[in-house]
Amino acid sequence: MEKGIVHMLEAILVSLTFLIIVPFLLYPTLTRTDWNYVQMSLNGQDLLATLDKIYDSSGTPVESFLQNIMNRNSSDLENEITENFTWLENKKMNYGIETLGVIRNEIRVGFNCTGAGCTGGDVEEEIMYLEKILRPAYINGRYVYFRVFPISYDNIGRHKMDVLLIRGVNQRDYVQNLIDSGDDVIDDLKVHLNRGTGIIGFYNITPGDVDELEKDFFGLEIGASSGDGDLTFLNINNASKPNYAIQKYFYAVGMNENFTYKWDEHEETEVTLWGNPYKVRRNDTDLPPDGIFEALDLDTDGDGSYDLFGKEENYDFSITSPPEAGSQVHDFVIEKIDPRGRFFIMNFNKANQYIFHEDLIKTSGPQNNPPVKSDKDESYDVLKDAGGKSALVVNGTDNTKWRTVWVSGGEGDDIYALVKSSIIWASDRSWWNVMRSISGEYTKISYFVSQGEEFHEPYWVELNLWYIY
Repeated sequence: MEKGIVHMLEAILVSLTFLIIVPFLLYPTLTRTDWNYVQMSLNGQDLLATLDKIYDSSGTPVESFLQNIMNRNSSDLENEITENFTWLENKKMNYGIETLGVIRNEIRVGFNCTGAGCTGGDVEEEIMYLEKILRPAYINGRYVYFRVFPISYDNIGRHKMDVLLIRGVNQRDYVQNLIDSGDDVIDDLKVHLNRGTGIIGFYNITPGDVDELEKDFFGLEIGASSGDGDLTFLNINNASKPNYAIQKYFYAVGMNENFTYKWDEHEETEVTLWGNPYKVRRNDTDLPPDGIFEALDLDTDGDGSYDLFGKEENYDFSITSPPEAGSQVHDFVIEKIDPRGRFFIMNFNKANQYIFHEDLIKTSGPQNNPPVKSDKDESYDVLKDAGGKSALVVNGTDNTKWRTVWVSGGEGDDIYALVKSSIIWASDRSWWNVMRSISGEYTKISYFVSQGEEFHEPYWVELNLWYIY
């Protein structure tokens, strides 16, 4: 009897074991391991390392591919990767490439044009004006473009912009009136800021006009400072301070002047510094002329007569401000000359610090008081005079998404360089070189690049890699 019970128990156990095993025999399952990720990671590291050592068609090593990745559009980049990495298709892999920590090639600048807030009350005229003052900059061997377009505050969330530019008192007053009327524009702007969209205020303001817009967004309050004087950059050495970066960009942005809009003959133009025009003429130095413009003639004292002739790219020279601006002597360098004679780019030379004339960039009293910092924290003031009045204030840091800049109103190529530098600082420094919908299961491989001509510009190239199932 006992033996029979034992046999019955054995039979039951065997049956249960069989029932447990059968599903696995009939329906095999795949157990997920980390090997797929390891393999993707190794392949991605190989792709990035190889990209950085691509040779040209003659077999000659070329300058670092990843250092120049911003100069390629998505189509060119994809074609080059497809040509050199056929194993991506063989292994059923797809990819996306993102660059982090680097100035974008194209910065989208939105502005509102309501009533008197525009040049002549006309959107097209305002676009022409902004495109003139925001001509491309040539930074670290590549062009940075500022794309200008109108936006509406009624539904600001639908506009894909990197920076909102509030230019002039009329545009500023329109925004403040919306805030005063109870419009939720202030909350919408804060949402944009927290997502990484910067705001630039480019207008002069008097002490009595400091309102919610200035306090909540730009960190301005009425200061107790007094006195006048020319303005200089407050911090030129400590890169850890918020007010360092804009002056760093200023000396790299320079002035982009166009030969095609000032005079009918398109042979000469001018730059405006300290409110004074300095003539510049394009020069074809070959005899006989071959139609390629490789040099400039320069008027360095603003008297309307040329005193430097046939100066080519990388030429260093000095310009003297008029007596009413203190007869300041500052150094410049010819950064770029378009061989077709359309434009040139001239940079400020940091070796001789640039001084801004007090009458041209207004200092009406606002002082910096960032919401999360102590009162009058000078690390947020970028430009100041001897009496402590600010003309450019940042709110935020390089490491925060919330970045705003107030720039006092003014005219001239030196002031416009400040505005462009502020836009660069306030814009998000990440963008997709190749953008695709990423699989839920992917691996990310980073490649660190360190380079710079006008200034050091470290960044990361991130490759997202996944299997196509």
